[in-house]
Amino acid sequence: RRPVHSLAPLISGKIGVTTISPGAVNTPFIEQTTNAQLLQELRPGFAGGLAPETIAEQIAFVLSHEGRAVISEIIIRPDKRV
Repeated sequence: RRPVHSLAPLISGKIGVTTISPGAVNTPFIEQTTNAQLLQELRPGFAGGLAPETIAEQIAFVLSHEGRAVISEIIIRPDKRV
């Protein structure tokens, strides 16, 4: 987060900067690890993670506000409520 926002003064007035910090996202990314123990520990969290489309919706939301607002940060996590 800090590196992205430290760039803001350098590009002020040129582009907006938004940091999107998702929790776990349900993608095959975790399957890239060759560490079986790590895979076993992390796979359930990724399986219960956000759909990639949810992140895409947030990106579209930010872009839809161009010229009206700069959305600096979005923190989004899977809803674990029962």
